[in-house]
Amino acid sequence: MKIISQLTVIGNYGCYGCANVYRAENNNSPAFKSVLYNPNSIIYKTNPALKFMDSYFIHTIEISRKSWHITNKELQPYLKVVDIENKKNPHVRMWDINNGNKKKYAVILHGISNNISSLQEMYKKIINNTEYAILAPEYHGLTPENNENIYIEPKNILRDTKNSIEYLNKKGIENNNITVIGHCFGGFVASMLAKEYSDLENLILITPISTSKYISTKIQENKNKHIPQSVVNTLGKKHVVLDKLLKLFFNTTKQLKKVKSPVDIIYANSDQYTNINDTINMAYHCKNFRSLKMVDGFHAMDENKINAIVSILNSNKSN
Repeated sequence: MKIISQLTVIGNYGCYGCANVYRAENNNSPAFKSVLYNPNSIIYKTNPALKFMDSYFIHTIEISRKSWHITNKELQPYLKVVDIENKKNPHVRMWDINNGNKKKYAVILHGISNNISSLQEMYKKIINNTEYAILAPEYHGLTPENNENIYIEPKNILRDTKNSIEYLNKKGIENNNITVIGHCFGGFVASMLAKEYSDLENLILITPISTSKYISTKIQENKNKHIPQSVVNTLGKKHVVLDKLLKLFFNTTKQLKKVKSPVDIIYANSDQYTNINDTINMAYHCKNFRSLKMVDGFHAMDENKINAIVSILNSNKSN
């Protein structure tokens, strides 16, 4: 792994919850044909469920790449942008935020339709109220100036995020001082990473991806009338079909069965994307389950979830 740039941010870059969002339009960005599967394969050409699932993820990735937030002024003095490359990773960006030479880190993995600039309120709350610094790695291909295509296959995402642990190890941070935190799709990524590194301090999952019920709802709405009615009738009413596809690519529960680190899960009682029964099932299959915290709210990252994360991180002192 080679660090190709490391700089302190002195201008504006990004802030969750603020109105200062700029569109990072890149004329060189490719038009995605597929992000889940080879579009030339027989299964892709003949499976309408897979095609729809893929189109949904293409839309969310385009949002991730193009919607970046202005940097929070409180974070700017402590924020370093680290770009790395190696033979397998042409370009991966990470935000390293450390406000006091801290020796413990929380690695933050964001969900779909977000990027590393989206969760700055969380970053700020963690560095100001815990003994943890922040490392936020971006998924390959999602930086605004990037003109590479992307497949969000588990092996590609894992390859990218493993760089975060290697980077921290080179800084002298041991794995038992690293907690990995994942929100939504990032929960699946975090569980993959924790499975790879058995000696991490903690794994925290926030409303981890578990069901395609929301996508099925969108199929039933069929606003653009671009989905055949037979597909609407089949997939819209029976999201179990899409669930099987979702778990083919992103099976969080399967990963958790092999995670040795303590696992804490945060669930929002009005979450429209995930399912409480699936979340409880995840907890049941954890090798080292520690807690399931229920908070008020919906799916997006908010103050209640952030406070629960801070509480868990501070409890690590005594565990």
